[in-house]
Amino acid sequence: ILYLKRNAMATAEGFLPWCFPLALLAAMAFPTIFYISEVFLRRVLTHQVWERLRTSVDRAEAPNRVSSSTHSALCAILALWLTHGVAGGADSAEVLCGGLALHEWRVVVVSISLGYFVQSYAGMLVRSSDLLDSPLRVAHHLVAAFGYMVFLLQPQGAYYPVYLLQTEATTPFINWMLFMRGLKQHQPLSLLERINGLWVLVAWMVFRLLDFTLLFVY
Repeated sequence: ILYLKRNAMATAEGFLPWCFPLALLAAMAFPTIFYISEVFLRRVLTHQVWERLRTSVDRAEAPNRVSSSTHSALCAILALWLTHGVAGGADSAEVLCGGLALHEWRVVVVSISLGYFVQSYAGMLVRSSDLLDSPLRVAHHLVAAFGYMVFLLQPQGAYYPVYLLQTEATTPFINWMLFMRGLKQHQPLSLLERINGLWVLVAWMVFRLLDFTLLFVY
């Protein structure tokens, strides 16, 4: 990141030339995570357990949920740090850890997420059935990627997508819930799964309802 920053062309805030290379690197990293997790799951899970996943869709989605959860956890932690943590009260130009200013850290987070959405949409194009079976998912990825690029062209515009990326705090737990639902089928829920379900309910209300309301109001 610092190499890209030092070799960037001068712009209004000095980050546009290096945010898109970061997005490209992220777009290459997440498919790597996908394929590594697919190999890992097939090797770790026994054939019987793998086949217990309810449908071929569940089996296909398992490594995708690992990649999705990695993106969500990374972006949510950074977004919470940049919005409500120590960095949240810093000045936009104040240098934080890693030699990057607050607004530059925001662009890093948005670039990582932009790369994820681009590669995820590219994967949908490869799996053409997704375009027909999941039109809402396709629309979601297109709108998210377009919104990120529009925000990045605005002064201090990265603040808003970073704020919204806090909502990704719910995604890893939702992915785990869906994975266990496909694995266990109609078996009773364990105590851990019930706790996870309660956390998803609370986190959804905080990060996706309350946070959105605060953003629109203030």
